[in-house]
Amino acid sequence: MGRHARRCDELLPLSPWRGAAAAALGWAWLALPPLPAVGAGQAAQPPTLHSTEEIGRHLAALQARCGEGEACLRAGLADSLPASLLQPLPPPDSDRIRWASSLPSLGQVIQLDAATRLIALDRFGRRVLQELPAALPGQGALVLDLRANQGGDLARMLKVAGWFTGGIKGAMRRAAAGQVELLDVPAPAGQPFRGRLTVLIGPATASSAEALAALLRRHAGAAILGAPSAGKTYLQTIWPLGQAWQVLVPTAAISLPEAGWTGGLRPDGPLPPDWAALMRPRESP
Repeated sequence: MGRHARRCDELLPLSPWRGAAAAALGWAWLALPPLPAVGAGQAAQPPTLHSTEEIGRHLAALQARCGEGEACLRAGLADSLPASLLQPLPPPDSDRIRWASSLPSLGQVIQLDAATRLIALDRFGRRVLQELPAALPGQGALVLDLRANQGGDLARMLKVAGWFTGGIKGAMRRAAAGQVELLDVPAPAGQPFRGRLTVLIGPATASSAEALAALLRRHAGAAILGAPSAGKTYLQTIWPLGQAWQVLVPTAAISLPEAGWTGGLRPDGPLPPDWAALMRPRESP
């Protein structure tokens, strides 16, 4: 599911668009074609969360009954852990692991006009806390594109949020195995971005990427444009199953303390249709 992303320091100046949408929003915008959907509202009904002991017990019984048989495993999971996802176990390929770990977190970084920059934050990769601060403008306006971001490392996401909100105590709620934990947004290692912020979301925006958009709307005053997000309000844990399979099992629910995004995070408005004429098509991640 990877792609050849452009370097995060590649800035392509474009002529500002002066159409009706830009006038309404007060500054220049750029065309951004829609990305492939992963199913908006696919998690409209939050899954039942099981404890570690319950999951281990279910999977042990399933393996004893099915061995490596795919059809039996899928039927058993649908009955005992219905929101889980069965996947082939990837081979221990060092080249593949090295390639995946080196994927950049940023896609396109584009200067829209003298005062406005767009950053496509496609993933919360290992170097996101180096890549993102280096790409942030010192002042002016920023468009943060999360339409290709399907979530990922929650701790990294919270650190990313800090570059826009500053440190916040108890900014997120994580519920697992009957325990509720409030998570802080840590203060960044530098000065947070304090300019005008707009966040783009779409059907592929999921999980911790939805949480980031919600945090920036709540604590950074960000406007959100695009289409409703996926509505994935939970985190998954990978469990090995035999020699050939692994299972992704929902193990924790996430939300803001005051609200969640069950059924999808709702934008403040759509993407202006004129944008498509001003930007080259993006590749999906």
